Amino acid sequence: MITLRPSFERLGVEVLRRFENIPTADIVDAMGGSGAIDYRIGSLFSANAFVGSALTVQTPPNDNLSPFIALDLVHPGDVVMISTRDFTAGATIGDTLLAFYQRRGDAESSLSSSMVLCETSPA
Repeated sequence: MITLRPSFERLGVEVLRRFENIPTADIVDAMGGSGAIDYRIGSLFSANAFVGSALTVQTPPNDNLSPFIALDLVHPGDVVMISTRDFTAGATIGDTLLAFYQRRGDAESSLSSSMVLCETSPA
């Protein structure tokens, strides 16, 4: 079953800027230890730090329907998190879907077999 929340309140630029120079570990600690991604996830393009409102996508392994639907929900400045929980036997999205996300706004992307992270640059 696919559950969509087609709109959600995104954080304003001023709020996001407050997080730009705070180490991720400090933010995770302040959130009770939640919110960090797996250390095995590395950047495909660069190691630049970024902040943004998260559009989360939870999908079964090897099922890219929800990530395709999320293409219509992503806004410039969003960070897209695609998770298949602990599944690591294969990728959920490939080069084609990643390119679609990048066309939404020069995506800063990280990819592993279990999660994809795309930051779309603000317009």
